[in-house]
Amino acid sequence: MVKSIEIRASSVGTYVWGEEKKDNIGFKLVTEGEIRLFHASDCFPQPADIGEINIFFVRFPTPGAEKLGMTKGRMIELIRKTQPQFVIPMHYGTYTSIRVDPEELRNEIETEKTKMLLFYPGQIRRIQISS
Repeated sequence: MVKSIEIRASSVGTYVWGEEKKDNIGFKLVTEGEIRLFHASDCFPQPADIGEINIFFVRFPTPGAEKLGMTKGRMIELIRKTQPQFVIPMHYGTYTSIRVDPEELRNEIETEKTKMLLFYPGQIRRIQISS
């Protein structure tokens, strides 16, 4: 059981919505057992800003996201460089205008080391983190 967790906020780039530009913050959570999770918010940070992680919550590129620099190729490159044990995609199967099927990218994301986990509302999973 985790009794404490360190939360590190980091800048993960600028998010542009219409005329507004805002700094976006991602979060790295580190447990006392050194399990490292990274939530990238709505940006694709630089691999150096992420560091070593076990679990990566990443926004899947959706139609229109390429104007923000979030392309399928950049997402795959980011996952390959950070090599998390698990990738948990966000922003799929939501609004009709941004609907994407993460299964279409599974073969490009998964490696011997990295597996993709899909979640749906109400679903609970227990995973084993390798050391």
